[in-house]
Amino acid sequence: MSDTTRTLIAKRTWHYGLVAVVGLVCLTAALQAVRGQDASRKPDALDQAAPVRVQSAAHALTATGQKAASAKEEPAAAAIDPDLERILAETPVGQPVSVLVFLSEQVNLDAITDQMDAQRVTLRERHETVVRALQETAAATQGNLLAHLNALQQDGRIEEFQPFWVANCTRVDATKDVIGELAARPDVGMIYFNYPIETIEPVAEPTGGPDGTRGGGPEPGLIAVRAPEVWAMGYTGEGILVATLDTGVDGNHPALASRWRGVADPRYDGHPEWAWFDPVTYTTFPQAFGSHGTHTMGSVCGGAPGDQIGVAPGAQWIHAAVIDRVSLWQTVQDAILAFQWMIDPDEDPSTNWDVPAVCSNSWGIGSWHNVPPFNSPCDPSFWGYLDACEAAGIVILFSAGNEGSGGDTLRRPADRATDEYRTSAVGAVDAQNPDPPWPIAGFSSRGPSYCTPGGEAAIKPELAAPGVNVRSSVPGGYDSYSGTSMASPHVNGAVALVRQACPDLTVQEVLQILYDTAHDQGPNGNDNDYGFGMLDVYEAVQLAQSMCSGLWISFPNGLPHILTPGEPTLIDVKITANDEDYVEDSGMLHYRYSGDTFWTVPFVPLGGDMYQATLPAAHCDDTPEFYFSAEGTESGVVYMPPDAPDETYTATVGEFITTFAENLDTDPGWTTQSQWAFGQPTGGGGEHGGPDPTSGHTGSNVYGYNLQGDYPNYMPEYHLTSTAIDCTELYNVHLKFWRWLGVEQAIYDHAYVRVSNNGTNWTTVWQNTGEVADYDWVQMDVDISDVAADQPTVYLRWTMGTTDVGWRYCGWNIDDVRLVAFVCEEEIPGDLNGDGCVNQEDLGILLADWDCTGGDCPGDCDGDGDTDHADLGILLAHWGEGCP
Repeated sequence: MSDTTRTLIAKRTWHYGLVAVVGLVCLTAALQAVRGQDASRKPDALDQAAPVRVQSAAHALTATGQKAASAKEEPAAAAIDPDLERILAETPVGQPVSVLVFLSEQVNLDAITDQMDAQRVTLRERHETVVRALQETAAATQGNLLAHLNALQQDGRIEEFQPFWVANCTRVDATKDVIGELAARPDVGMIYFNYPIETIEPVAEPTGGPDGTRGGGPEPGLIAVRAPEVWAMGYTGEGILVATLDTGVDGNHPALASRWRGVADPRYDGHPEWAWFDPVTYTTFPQAFGSHGTHTMGSVCGGAPGDQIGVAPGAQWIHAAVIDRVSLWQTVQDAILAFQWMIDPDEDPSTNWDVPAVCSNSWGIGSWHNVPPFNSPCDPSFWGYLDACEAAGIVILFSAGNEGSGGDTLRRPADRATDEYRTSAVGAVDAQNPDPPWPIAGFSSRGPSYCTPGGEAAIKPELAAPGVNVRSSVPGGYDSYSGTSMASPHVNGAVALVRQACPDLTVQEVLQILYDTAHDQGPNGNDNDYGFGMLDVYEAVQLAQSMCSGLWISFPNGLPHILTPGEPTLIDVKITANDEDYVEDSGMLHYRYSGDTFWTVPFVPLGGDMYQATLPAAHCDDTPEFYFSAEGTESGVVYMPPDAPDETYTATVGEFITTFAENLDTDPGWTTQSQWAFGQPTGGGGEHGGPDPTSGHTGSNVYGYNLQGDYPNYMPEYHLTSTAIDCTELYNVHLKFWRWLGVEQAIYDHAYVRVSNNGTNWTTVWQNTGEVADYDWVQMDVDISDVAADQPTVYLRWTMGTTDVGWRYCGWNIDDVRLVAFVCEEEIPGDLNGDGCVNQEDLGILLADWDCTGGDCPGDCDGDGDTDHADLGILLAHWGEGCP
């Protein structure tokens, strides 16, 4: 261990002032009250701290990377989050509001993580370094605030307060005048509303029948992600601890009972609270408060003596039952409290055997009517408690949400896009057929997300996994649910298998492995439906194995799955050598497009450990296969994929093209009913949700329902129907359009997108499930291949209604409608008339143009500007190509 790391984790002594001592007492007392422990409990890390210390290096690393301000400096005054300002403006005088007060000084977790990455420290060292830094910063900076809050409580000006060290913040229930006073304090950085959070509920009632019977063997989703193949390699998650935050888990369920760490590990004797966290009703043994948490945990690690339902059946689990408990709202503070428990369950920073490798979350900020929109707030500092867990080595996953299929519909914090790792979100596919392709679930929330440091668009989610009719454990048996809540547990189990294969991988390395090995679906590369693609556990574990060896090959920007015909493809390659050297010039791309012979192309150095490989141009009839190799001074030649050349990467030649486009600048004459109309919207409406726009996404005009305002109550279905569109010889057809939509949740009001290939029978390809309240234009991408592929007449329909007597919204506004399809078209050398066939007609054109020079020659086949013998040779070499 380096001197720097020793400094970061060393115990130091420093002098508290009198006020800081009072604050520390308040913080310790509050933590005791929250945990419900008596004076005989094991002292926590703050209790163990001597009352005199010197400032640690961890404390010196603030959120800005600078030393903490001295007593003479005046930090900038705090800000109140804009959503909280709005809430306070609507709150009656004297009514308390629950808020989260974040101190201005935060641990610079990125700086500590970079330092630990450079030193390749173990997970145990990561845990101790991060937990001590967080606790020391809280102890050193919260004292003045806590002493002030204690005085306010004694004066009756606030109801409650609760400090947290995992994010250096305090929950305070106070009136708006007190909140304003707190915002003016120099030690306070930002104040947020303590948002309600809720489970991401399954999209429909259970569908598996009374006992969820499906038959013997692993579930189809497990086969689709290739988990049984990993079990056959000897990896089941044994020795790995996993976690979820959910509604509780049935600790007596046969598929899960023996895997609860509280009974499976003798170190937990007398300490069930290290493996089960219930701050609501203070139970000490796992139990279900509803079926959701038992179902999600089953997909993570459920198995014998129960059914084969879990990705990592050898893993053990812990759980925090903090979501949708009893009849009270759970809020962000409950999540913070749960993550603070999870990052150090036994309250000993020097141990990490009690800390899970991964935690999946199927919850988000509440989306019902009496709280702000579910995509508020967006501020990276608000999620510091998630960053703390990942800095300590815990992979954090979130279900994307069930508000699809429109864009920018992810729940928060699933939509957070600080970078590709924070926060990793999981969408849902239909994997009831274990073989690809796996269609994206209609309900699965999609990107882009604008919850980025600069407000720019980012691709979300990061991964997709089985989420349709997933059979798993429920109290009393088994049943099948659908939702992204069912998808993220599959990735949770995959992380357990990857960590078993290579235990000290960092969080970013684990996630990058999952991204690099995902089975690409939908548009080529990372996209707003599938992210990097469908989870492939087998490939991920193989890559993890190679990363534990001396040399490994990875692809930071992913691998191509669709190649543009006739054009070379550039691939970025990273070569990492661990305790050995890379043999220069040994990196090779191996490829073949037909036949048995592989050809090689050497890597081109880009600097550092980065290289570039060029996959030569392929053509429509090709079936590309390729793999990579490099040599290490100790490892010898290593391959990616590891079993190459027996196993290779593959790609499809073609491209997505726009086959129909209607920008709606002029009226295309589509059929309208009732208040559907073409024209410029007026910005009216907005009784609930947002108002109509004042112009189109491009240009002024749109098709909309009631361009002057909200849709009415008691409305039947009314349709906007396009004219017929020819989709002959088009496949993998997607409908893309821009929407500005307001509609109440689907138990009250309805909005649909439908498609027909005969104008009579209509298939619903999208419908609202929850409330939709757009405040800006959102692009939608809907796969309509099942109805439209290779059809000569395709009709598009947008439906408004039915509606009830309740709240009214602005309804549909539609612009820039396109159909996009996957095709492979390329010019055949010698096809001079462009009919796709090289024959006598082309030869006639060439001979009639013989001896033409100067660049404008119809018979020029090789592009040199002349028509001569070289062009004749090309034409004859391709004679008959493309002809019937």
